[in-house]
Amino acid sequence: MTSQNSSRFNVYVDTSASVNILLLDTNYNCIDHVIETNRRTGSSLQSLLLNLLGSNKLDVSLIADWFFCAGPGSYTGVRISEGFSQVLELEGKNVYSFFSYQIPQFLGVGSGRWIAKAFRGEFFVYSWNGSSNETSLINEDGLLEIEAKPFYFHVESPKPSLDVSNLTDTNKLIRNNTSVLFKIIKERKVRVQPMYYRAPELEFNPAGVKKGKF
Repeated sequence: MTSQNSSRFNVYVDTSASVNILLLDTNYNCIDHVIETNRRTGSSLQSLLLNLLGSNKLDVSLIADWFFCAGPGSYTGVRISEGFSQVLELEGKNVYSFFSYQIPQFLGVGSGRWIAKAFRGEFFVYSWNGSSNETSLINEDGLLEIEAKPFYFHVESPKPSLDVSNLTDTNKLIRNNTSVLFKIIKERKVRVQPMYYRAPELEFNPAGVKKGKF
């Protein structure tokens, strides 16, 4: 790809719930983005990224830092980003990854709950208060009974009828705070292993699913 822009830039990739790519300048401000809700394959990710770079006349060789959402999410979706990130690491690239439920904490939110649909009628819940935190899988009745706190979700609301006073999309938090968020992640050298809603051996063995805390 021939570039008319020789400046270094950065990229954020999230395939946990859809294919979402952000192009970021040297200060991590968003240059452009693309989101594709109907594609989850590796070939789609590559195609979307190359098309986005081409439309902005940017060369892939000038990418300084790569950021990835490591989940939690579907097994297939999360593995796409992780596989991509591992290839980049083998090539000596700067790779960082984080969980979507960490975003409020990175931005200074002291307590709250992050909720996502975990399939099979269950919901994944990450709760934090200061330095303490816990994760759990609960059913719909449990979701309605949990104590009200600031609630967060990523891309897709866990339940449209969920009656909470503060329901915030962490995907929008990323878009509105790119310069702060990605600087923090780079400074802390955040690189986590991918997370799914449940362990792989349970994900592919419905009879072995265990409800409750991990």
